[in-house]
Amino acid sequence: MKYELTSWFNGTASWGLRLKPQDREELFLREKHKDCQVVVFLPRKEKDTLRLNSKLTPSFWNTCSEFRFIGAEKEKFKEWLKTDSGGSGWPFGTRRGKPYKYDATITINRKEICVVLRGFQKT
Repeated sequence: MKYELTSWFNGTASWGLRLKPQDREELFLREKHKDCQVVVFLPRKEKDTLRLNSKLTPSFWNTCSEFRFIGAEKEKFKEWLKTDSGGSGWPFGTRRGKPYKYDATITINRKEICVVLRGFQKT
């Protein structure tokens, strides 16, 4: 199914992609999916698709419906935002900059959640 994800930055150190809470409720069952690996595929302009890994955090199930990237994955995501996201990167220096929106498909199997970004929406 198609979903809309937005780029996400908490203002300090966390980066990722936010899923609408109602989509989280529709797609995921906490007991069934809490230990799933999240694999995110990001399109790039002149290179192969970028693959990033994430885990669902405990807060994902409450108020924070983001696929968060940490460590090297976070740095790759930030670079993707600057160079290949379709936008011009995050408005660095601001927490509440206007996030970018992306069309995505999400599929779930027994142990893996696969998120494929399909397109950039100008906001």
